[in-house]
Amino acid sequence: MSQIECLVSMSAIRNLFLKNAVANILGGAGSALFNLLLPALVVRHLGKLEFSVWTLALQILIYLQLFGFGMQIAMTKFIAQGKEIGDVADQRKTVKAGLMLVSAFVLVAILAVILLVIFYPLLFSNIPPAFVGDFRVCIFVLGVSAAWQLYALIPNGVFVGLQRNIVPVSAVLIIRMLSLLALWLVLENGGGLLALSITLATVGAFLVPGSYLFARRWAKYLTIELGAVDWGRFRELWHYCASLAVWNLAMLFVNGVDMILVGHFDFEKVAAYSLAVTFITILVGVLQAVLNPLVAIAASSFANPLKVGNLPKLLSLSSLGCSALMVVIVSVFFWIGKDVLKLWVSAEYVTDVYLILTVILIAHSIRNALMPFSIFLIAIAEQKKAFVPAVIEGVVNLCASLYLGSRLGAIGIAYATLIGATAGVLASFILVVGKTHVLTISRTRFFTHILLLPFFSLIILFLISLKVHHGIF
Repeated sequence: MSQIECLVSMSAIRNLFLKNAVANILGGAGSALFNLLLPALVVRHLGKLEFSVWTLALQILIYLQLFGFGMQIAMTKFIAQGKEIGDVADQRKTVKAGLMLVSAFVLVAILAVILLVIFYPLLFSNIPPAFVGDFRVCIFVLGVSAAWQLYALIPNGVFVGLQRNIVPVSAVLIIRMLSLLALWLVLENGGGLLALSITLATVGAFLVPGSYLFARRWAKYLTIELGAVDWGRFRELWHYCASLAVWNLAMLFVNGVDMILVGHFDFEKVAAYSLAVTFITILVGVLQAVLNPLVAIAASSFANPLKVGNLPKLLSLSSLGCSALMVVIVSVFFWIGKDVLKLWVSAEYVTDVYLILTVILIAHSIRNALMPFSIFLIAIAEQKKAFVPAVIEGVVNLCASLYLGSRLGAIGIAYATLIGATAGVLASFILVVGKTHVLTISRTRFFTHILLLPFFSLIILFLISLKVHHGIF
């Protein structure tokens, strides 16, 4: 490819990325608003104990997402590659095989819901017996709804693969806003845990028919004449999703188990920890929204020999931007974070939330410095190379959480997240960087251009937080 062609290609990629990133940012802003308003709304209507139980029930939504096994990313990859080579028949094979595979995932997810209903409440000995029955109903209702919503991964993946992100973003945004409105009405009329769960589950279930209506309207040529299942494509999707499942399971120990351990070791801090995690969920969600278009762009570039040379440069630029953004966010939080929290939650939660959030914000900033690198590995189907670092982070996080949680409670589990994140980044740097041909970046360049700024800046900020909050040094 000539220099002029390369520049034109990079310009087209930049414009496409910006278009879809803007769409995702709009969706991310809506999701952030939902995640901010939901706890702020509920915490003012429920008692501290009820709010803690509600928070633990909502964790079911996180667990059930794992049963998607990365299906939306898989659909994005194969649809984007089919679009790049202009093969509609190949895209239809992907849609049909995806529908068959996701149906199996839904059945497995429902079986998991039944097990969670039976065993999940047994982990929290501090929940009064009077709440256990309602807790189990909440788990069942939210779990079945979440399992059903896995079907939306197919049309969502199709639109992201076609690089029309605004369509699935709009569907999710509409459902989120309707959920907020419905929950507000329920709370204003004195609704409790059961009413909240049924309302959230019912409104959320409409995401599936809404997404498929959008697909019939704006991607009809991929939803008709699908024919029989292509078992070759089915196996390709299954192998791709199965490889992501290991990664997702490792991330469960980072994002999903912490709340359980807080509930087990320090039940009184469940509400504060959940509010801190809500802030992190918003941050990571916005970051993913901005970077999500890279999946389709990288997959398309990988499928085209004339564009594959752009991947290392795209990786460097996106990683540098991501790292700088994380440092800025942490710095701003240190400056005005406590004042913002006072506007968001009740005064009784502010101190605990701020202390916990300071630690896990730095932890997630360190680990998400490698988010672009992870996205590129997934886009070129090389995610297996990151399995060992993901497992290392998950195991270190879990072991540290068990040890520190039993001694320090919620703040100990927050420190464990920081320890796990650091271990995961170091493992990725040692074991993965430089091992993928099409993303070839030397370890020296990777460290100086991607890790040096965020790693040392965040360590300095962490040391400052120890001095301010705990009087260390």
